[in-house]
Amino acid sequence: MNSTFKKIQNNDKHLYGPRKAVFTGFKTDAQPELIKVLENAGLAELPTAWPGKTEEGLTLDEIFTCDDKLGWGKNSKLCQTIIVGGISQKQLKIFMALMKKSHLEYPLWATLTPVSQKWKLKELLNELKKNIAVKSWQRLQKLKKQNATPTENDS
Repeated sequence: MNSTFKKIQNNDKHLYGPRKAVFTGFKTDAQPELIKVLENAGLAELPTAWPGKTEEGLTLDEIFTCDDKLGWGKNSKLCQTIIVGGISQKQLKIFMALMKKSHLEYPLWATLTPVSQKWKLKELLNELKKNIAVKSWQRLQKLKKQNATPTENDS
């Protein structure tokens, strides 16, 4: 699976796909708090889905077109991720900033794309986890280089 990650801009251009926020990996007690964050971001009317293990075989297209509140009230054992579509990039930046300020654990993030809409949910989550692992390894290598002390041969 080949994925490309792009930086979100602070503009009114809308993300690909239907308007929806998909939340995975959140326990039921966090769900109302996540709705409050959406409301504070000006996204109170945004449809949501809360897929769990039983839905991880669905494509993102199927999840984004499912009934509002799919999986609401159920704990999810998937990794904590928020996937959005159809909102403006500015709205997404506000939503992400408010998530950082909340006491909730900061999740992985993704946006729906023409490519990812065909992926099964579990494929997207695996791709996100792989990307995080690579970035963590790269950061660690950079820190090691910065903290390396010069040896006699280096001088």
